[in-house]
Amino acid sequence: MFLLIPFLLDRGVGFWSALAIGCIVTVLLYASMTALAPKVGIAL
Repeated sequence: MFLLIPFLLDRGVGFWSALAIGCIVTVLLYASMTALAPKVGIAL
């Protein structure tokens, strides 16, 4: 997730677009982990 922004910048994506995509991916991963954690026995 933290490697995504430099990867996108190296591929020519604009800074703000890369930052927005990085933020969206972070939120999606956080939400999916929050949803999946109780199913694998992790209490939140």
